[in-house]
Amino acid sequence: MKIRAFVFLSTVTILGFLISHSLLADNIEKLCGTWINTDYNYAKDLTCQKIVFNNDGTYSIYKYVPDTEYHYMYDYEIKDSWTDSEGNVWYKATAQGVIGASTHYYLWRVNNTGTTWERRDFVNEFPTEMDTSWNYTIYYRQE
Repeated sequence: MKIRAFVFLSTVTILGFLISHSLLADNIEKLCGTWINTDYNYAKDLTCQKIVFNNDGTYSIYKYVPDTEYHYMYDYEIKDSWTDSEGNVWYKATAQGVIGASTHYYLWRVNNTGTTWERRDFVNEFPTEMDTSWNYTIYYRQE
């Protein structure tokens, strides 16, 4: 009887692990691609107009949309991801510049149509809400 219970619990644990990693992979795919906002002006506010997410755990930022060489590259790691009741996908992620910059803590949201990506950035901890009044940026998927 103990062996059956162990096998059952092991199977449930493995299935839960596989499902959670499959959902996380799906959510990463929703994040990947090119995001732009031409309202930002790097020369004035130091906010880049273009961010390109890759599914290999990196993203690159570009000062302006036409730029073909990135300004900086980051390694990111999704720490948590979930979908809310409206179908928006949320992420808690960390990112660090590839040349050893400090770790940043992010709260990201991709809307339910996959066309808008919002982010909040903190240095020491994860943001708890998508407050648009401080350390907030918004980008739109470039097709």
